[in-house]
Formats: sequence, structure tokens, C-alpha cells
Amino acid sequence: MPYEDIFGSRTKTCVGIVPFLLFSTVFVTYLFTNDAVPPTRVIHATPHVIARDGQTGVEKMDITPHETTFGRIKRGKDYVIIYNNVPKCGSRSLSTAIRDVLNKRKQDSTVTNIAKDKRHRIEKLTEVLRNLSPTTFVFGHMTYIELNRSDTIHINMIRDPVDRFVSAFYFTRNGDEGGIQPRGKSKQNNNVTLEQHVNEKAYNTSQFFMKQFFLTEDQYCDNDEDNLAKVMAIIEQHYTFVGLTERMGATMGMLEQLVPDLLKGLRKQYNSTRNGNQHKYATRGKKPPSETTILNLKGYLKYDYQLYEFVKSRFQEAQRRIRRKRDSKQT
Repeated sequence: MPYEDIFGSRTKTCVGIVPFLLFSTVFVTYLFTNDAVPPTRVIHATPHVIARDGQTGVEKMDITPHETTFGRIKRGKDYVIIYNNVPKCGSRSLSTAIRDVLNKRKQDSTVTNIAKDKRHRIEKLTEVLRNLSPTTFVFGHMTYIELNRSDTIHINMIRDPVDRFVSAFYFTRNGDEGGIQPRGKSKQNNNVTLEQHVNEKAYNTSQFFMKQFFLTEDQYCDNDEDNLAKVMAIIEQHYTFVGLTERMGATMGMLEQLVPDLLKGLRKQYNSTRNGNQHKYATRGKKPPSETTILNLKGYLKYDYQLYEFVKSRFQEAQRRIRRKRDSKQT
């Protein structure tokens, strides 16, 4: 199976390591459509508070979708799987497992990594993504683009926002245990602790938001609640699945169940390399934050927490749906 850099040349070797992007760079994300279930209409989704953390004031929000694609099984093999991976959410583990499963397939398929320096050229990126041919797996920290094509399977994975923030802080400073160092790493603030970094607000939290990977720039507005509602609707309507880093094994299993003709054996493949990869991909020198820092970060990242709780609820709902289908076949 050839590896193809979209903006470069084809080689015979699969190189599936997901490139890294410093969190000092602001990301945006891209949109796509699919059609293994009947085409869906625009979801009219209204966010509402379903719970509030008494200590932090973080709200859990939900939406009531009219139609959904999330958690629906995709039969067939003629798809383009697009993974616009959120940084520091275990994307190397997921993308490597998918690459390896596809690499074992006898039929022709392509693994494509969007070149890092091309991801923000919106017009070029849009053109390239629209012209991809099945079966292709494309991944990278990419912009969110509406593709208007019906043969795509859209996936992602997110993580507890505080854990992700802490991992990003130490990764940009220390790299990982596998020797990966982020390009352009600055040593200017190497003596600043995480607590100082957070308590003195020596950063722009918008650079760490997960929700920005599910909206285009022109969809952003000044109202964070409106942005969150848009993200929820997009995930419901256009994503086959969004997994959780904390439940990596279950995420692999769900993707295998939801895309059975392409990703059969995904969880087994992940388990076969899990121990070695977990150590290699682990952020070096990471220290647990103080309780005060955790509370402060939960306040700063409250909308990401609402997104996280929403995805967690949809994850669990999709699991229950799969179990019901399996149980009904056994009876």
C-alpha cells in the first residue's frame, strides 16, 4: 500500500507517524459529509445545561438532534476516512493502528498525511481533499472544511481538557519519550512552572481549545455558547465517531464495529503494539498539576469540558446501540 504525501511524491513505504504541531499555532478544522446512511439534513440543535459542577461551575451541555450520523454503521469499502486529529489526544496511536490495518489489506489503498506546511492553505487543501479517491485514509492537524462529497467517514478523538493542556505544556518543552521534539521549541520560558504558567495566565487559552477543530473560521462568532452548539451539531451530523483518549481500547473497538469492512481487526492491531507505543509516545517530564491549577484550568476550559461531556454521552449511547444490535442477533 503506497504512502502518499498530498503535496509531495508517492513512495512505496508507509510512513504513518502523525506530524506534530506546536500549540503556539492556532488551528482550525474542516467539515465533511457522508452517506452510508441516508443523507442527513441540517440539524437544528439547541444546547441546554444538564448538570453543573458545584466547585468549578463547569456546565455539562447536551443537544437534542433531529437526525444523526454519529454511531451509525458504515458498510462497504469505497470510502475516504478523514481524521482531522486534535493534537495531544493520542492521535499517533489511532492513526498508526488504522494505517497498519489498511496496510495489511490486499486491495489497493492509500495512507495520506497532510503536509504540515500546507494545512493552512485553505483553497488548496479543499481542492485536494475533494479529489481524494477511495480507499484513502487521510490524517493531520487540519483545518475544518466543508467538502460536499458523500463517500467520506469522519472521525476524531478528544481528551479530558486539563490532561490535554498539561500534556501540551510539557510536550512543547520536553518532547516525548520516543525522542520527538516539537519544531521551533522556544526555551525562553523553560524556568516557568505549570502553576505559574496557569496562575499568571501566561498563555492564550484559545490556542488550546478542542472545539476549534470542529468549526471553520467563518463559522466562529463572539458567543462561545453559540460556537459550542454549532460544534455539537456538526459532530452529530457529520462524524461517524469521536472517541476518547481515556478509553482508547474501546475507541478502537467502536471504530471496528462502525466501519467493519475497512477496519476489521483494529483493536487487535492496537493491542499488539500498545505497550511499546504508549511509552514511546508519552510526554517526557510530565508532572501532575496542583488542585488549584486544575480548578483554574477547568474554569478557563469550561466550554471544552462541555464538549467533552457531550462526546462522552454520545460515545456511551453509541456503545449501547451496538450492544442492542448484537444482542438482538443472538436471540
